[in-house]
Amino acid sequence: REGKMRISRQFAHRHAAGWRAALALVLATILTMPSIAAAQSANISSNPIAGDRADLAAWKAQDFLTDTPDRTVLVLASMMTSADPFLRDEIGFTGLSAILRRGDVSEPVLLELIDLFTDRLSAPDPDGVVRPFAVLGLSEVARVDRVTPFLDDAKFDSLATTGTTFLAGVEDYRGYDPAVGWRHNVPHAADLMLQLALNPRTSTAQLDRMASVLTTQVAPAEPYIHGEPQRLARALLFIARHENGASIDWSALFTKMMADYTMRTGDGGPQGATMLERLALEHNLRVFLLEIYASAVSSKDDRLEPLGTAALEQLAKF
Repeated sequence: REGKMRISRQFAHRHAAGWRAALALVLATILTMPSIAAAQSANISSNPIAGDRADLAAWKAQDFLTDTPDRTVLVLASMMTSADPFLRDEIGFTGLSAILRRGDVSEPVLLELIDLFTDRLSAPDPDGVVRPFAVLGLSEVARVDRVTPFLDDAKFDSLATTGTTFLAGVEDYRGYDPAVGWRHNVPHAADLMLQLALNPRTSTAQLDRMASVLTTQVAPAEPYIHGEPQRLARALLFIARHENGASIDWSALFTKMMADYTMRTGDGGPQGATMLERLALEHNLRVFLLEIYASAVSSKDDRLEPLGTAALEQLAKF
């Protein structure tokens, strides 16, 4: 009996030792899991293009935290050319914006981003998604200069010229598509104008040029249905608020805009429009002018009174 008891105790001891070893292995595995997750997160934050959609969504939920902002924004900028709206917009642009707005990106990389996005504005774009996100990227870099100036006067003027030149040449007015996502050339370019209009260093000549180009895109011969008039109006409102924008003749600018509309809709003229085009033009103009007038009046800002009055003058002509 004693022999049997010794055997039983030995078996129990070995059995318990086995369970302890198994438990230690499980605990070790559990304890190492955060390290693995941290390693994966670190890899995504420095090279997001290597992550799968779930990892990228989790990183987005963490506000795109990264210890390598310079490297990461350049990778995100490359993702902004993707035909996949999740990669291009939700991760590429949104991540780039979040990191730039934290002020962690070096000046050399900011200048590199300007060159990169500027080159894309004239590059082939078969899907129509590269250019609108390039100009939107420029708007975020312009915001950095507004908050913490880093551009000299020549580079700043070059950025303003790049924006106005691009906006003046836009012929692709597509907005949202369920499969492709946003294109939105005009509103994205207007966002760049807005950031420049918020910058105290923007000159009267630059503001005047921006305002003139914005009004040329108010009424294309197809109806705006994705908030374009509101975005154009918002940029003009900030131009009017700028201390260097007080001398802009809004009445003359809107009169010219309406003269162009009349010329394009004239019967038998070289640019005579169809009935549907006329309706689209009138719709776009009305929405834009009403947005300007309502915003100017409701703001109770004396600097916007000339702009609001000019809009009302043109509304009375319909």
